[in-house]
This record gives sequence, structure tokens and C-alpha cells, in this order.
Amino acid sequence: MFLSISIFLFFVLPLCGGMESGIIGGKEAKPHSRPYIVSVQIDKHHKCGGLLIRKDYVLTAAHCFDNIEYSGKKQLEVVLGAHNISRKEHQQQRIEVQKYIMHPCYRKNERPNDIMLLKLKSNAKLNKAVKVIALPEEDESIPANQLCLIAGWGKTAQNSAESSVLKEATLKVQFNFECRNIWKDRFLADSMICTVSDGKKAFCQGDSGSPLICGNEPIGIAAYTFGGNCLNRKFPEERKSMLLSSVFVWWSTDMLFTISLVVLSVIHSCGGMESSIIGGKVAIPHSRPYMVSVQNDKKHKCGGLLIRKNYVLTAAHCADNIEYSGKGQLEVVLGAHNISKKEHEQQRIKVKKCIKHPCYRKDERANDIMLLKLKSNAKLNKNVTVIALPKEDKDIPANRLCSIAGWGKTAQNSAASNVLKEVTLKIMSNSECKDAWQMYFDSYNMICTNVDGKNAFCQGDSGSPLICDNQPQGIAAYTFSGNCLNDKYPEVYMKISSFLPWIKQVIG
Repeated sequence: MFLSISIFLFFVLPLCGGMESGIIGGKEAKPHSRPYIVSVQIDKHHKCGGLLIRKDYVLTAAHCFDNIEYSGKKQLEVVLGAHNISRKEHQQQRIEVQKYIMHPCYRKNERPNDIMLLKLKSNAKLNKAVKVIALPEEDESIPANQLCLIAGWGKTAQNSAESSVLKEATLKVQFNFECRNIWKDRFLADSMICTVSDGKKAFCQGDSGSPLICGNEPIGIAAYTFGGNCLNRKFPEERKSMLLSSVFVWWSTDMLFTISLVVLSVIHSCGGMESSIIGGKVAIPHSRPYMVSVQNDKKHKCGGLLIRKNYVLTAAHCADNIEYSGKGQLEVVLGAHNISKKEHEQQRIKVKKCIKHPCYRKDERANDIMLLKLKSNAKLNKNVTVIALPKEDKDIPANRLCSIAGWGKTAQNSAASNVLKEVTLKIMSNSECKDAWQMYFDSYNMICTNVDGKNAFCQGDSGSPLICDNQPQGIAAYTFSGNCLNDKYPEVYMKISSFLPWIKQVIG
């Protein structure tokens, strides 16, 4: 899945990702020799480069639209088949942007996952001046010293006026270790690549979104360079790699065909694969008709919630150690109270597809959320109902009483319970949770509940929903290992409302 790139260079060094294309050095491109190149424009002004990857899709950099509030007032367009963007050349095609789709893990004013798709209102008319370029088909390293090319409209020197004609420059790929030595931990080789700054040629103030072409394939998307002096030899230029990071290719192609979005535990945390509620009480049978038991080979693994007749929401780590190739039977059980019995209210449905959040990484806790697409629709009745998700992203007030339910242990080391149990827990303030978990808690997409020494979920109750005022607000993710009742470490959930854009993209 997606790599969580943590490169926040602009906080440490003055970076320039640029909203205007700028190629320094190089030469004027032969007119229409790069028919895949796109000028991304706002109100008829060039902002970024891009590449046409399908008749109706352009790939570019996400930060190009950081400061744009698009409510229909501004005209977002792409210009295809252009050489001189100051003229109305007969080869040009100007098409409005219907929708822009930023990478689900990109955040405004940050550089990780700085990639975006633009859905066009109408298809491009392909000809010799306007062509689609194919994305890489596999993940492989680009050898250092390989000569690649970037093209764009823009400045011809650090402080010069922009050029209206397409310019191109040949650049050399830098060794990953050299780039890392310079940018330190702000560079990740598995999802970024660098080109050498030779003091003569560069992209500047971004040429953001323009593709780096190596051997006729688009390998990178121009992202950022050193601010103030784009020709600074000490700081190579970085690009989000589409080849080194095949996950970006996966996202791009997956979005094209399905289009309808870290807690690296130094403190040992436990997300667990077995549901367990400590404290609380036995739930009234079938009083939580949205509750789901996620099972592998008839064994309960996680909780979940039914959000549509054919979709269940749960935790991504529940499927971490399951190699699902048809041998293991991944199923959900709906309408259950006692999962050790075959109650007549129960419905057992096979899982057709596991869809982990694209930014989730195995054995990490960030973006620990997953959708299960069912092979057949659930039959809704009084024992099996869909629960509505929150409609907007907002914080849950501290001290709000919420509840969680699951099948599992009744104490830290007890046997599991077969009947559904429930417990009431109190929301903890983000600041208190941050104080406890430090860098491992992200208030943007996580929430916490207090541990009072008596009531808790343990070894996960992973995937079970935290219900506040009859709405699901969290997905149980992790707690402190060894002692789930440790009152120094609150229990952590994925904040459902922050994942709404991704959920809507997947389920339509």
C-alpha cells in the first residue's frame, strides 16, 4: 500500500515547490515533441506542469492547488498540445477540470504524497500533438547517473521572467545514499528520487507536476528544491517517484478504474487480532444490529460495523497476517450475539475483497482502517442493520461518554467470551492523549478514551466501533501491551470522520 513519506523539509530549510513552472538551463523543446505534457491553469494563468495518462485524466503535483478554494468561481483548466502557451495555437485543446483528487495522505503545505489526479470534463482528442503516456508497469530502481529529462514553461534563470515556450533540460539521477546524506531523514528512497544540481540546469520554483522522463517513461513528478537558489549544488532536486514507489502507480491506476484517500511503536503497543472487552456487561441480544464478527476459517478475529449492505468497516491490521488466496475463508458474521452458536438470526457472508487504507503499512498503526467488500448483500432486518457514518469531520468533546462492544476476554489473561459484551468509556482530550503517547498520537485522525483501571478493550477489540450519541466515531486500533488497564496509556482509535473522503471514494 502507500508509503507514509515523512519529509517536512520546508520546516527546516527554505523549500520551493513552486506554483509556477521554471526550467533553468536546457533548451527550447522542439514544438509538440512532448505531446503528453500539460499546462495546468487557473483563470488562464499557468500554474503547474502535468502529464496526460488517460484521455480524461492528468497526473500532477498536489501542492499546485494548496491555496485554491475551488467553488466554481475559479476556472481550473488544462491546456494540451501546447508549445507557446501565450498564443492560441491550433494544436491546443483547452479542457476544464471536473474534479481534482489529491493523494489521500497528502496534507496541505506538506510535501509527503505530493501527487494528484485531475479528472477532465471531457476527453482529450488524441492526435500527433496530444498523446497519452503510459505509467511504469513495475517497481524498480533507477540507476544513478542515468540521464533523464524534464520539460516545462517558466523562468530561464533564478529571477528571470517566465518563458512562454516549452523548455527542456537533461538532468542526471543521483545516488539514493548521496541524496539521503544531504537531505537526511527527510528523504526516503522507496518513494522519492533526486537529480543532481550541476549549477547550470534545474527546475526552479517547482516546475511542479512536470514529469521526469527516463528512457521514454515518466519516472517522477517534480516536487520541490532548495528555496532561494535552485542551482544550489548542495541540495539536489526531489521528485515523487512513480517507479521507485509503485504504490503511487497503484493509486493512480486504481483511482482511474474505480473512481467513483504513524504510530511506529517504540513504546510497545498492541492492536491484537482477538476482540476482548474488559469490564462492562453482556449486551442485550441483538441490541447492536450493526455489529460484525470478522472471521478467518470460522474463528473470530476482529469486530467491525456494517456501513452498507455489502461493506463492513474494520481495522486494517486485522488482515496483516492473513494470506488470503482462497485457502483461508475470510467471512463476516452479522446478526450475532453468541458467536459459538448457530443462531437463526445470524448471516454468514464471505468477503470478496479486503481494501486497506492506501496509506496503511503492515505492522504500523497509522491509517489502520479497512473496508471489506462482501460477496453478497446482507439481508437487512431488526437484527441486521446498517449504521450511518458521521457526515462531517469534527472533534469529539473530552469527557463525552461513549461505548464499545465486542466478543472476547473478560480480563487481561482470561478466556474469550462468546457473547457480545459492551462497556462505557470516556473520551480523553487530544492534548492529554498527546502527552501520554507523544509522537505516536496524531489528533488529525485518532481519538482516545481514558483507562480507569476497570474498563477497556484489550488486545484490540480491533475494528470494533466506538459509538458516541448513536454514531460511530472511532475504530478500535491499539492500546498498551501487557496491561490493557494501564491508566498511563489511553486507548487509541482511528477517527472515522477523518477517513470519510476515502470511504466515499471506495464505496461510491
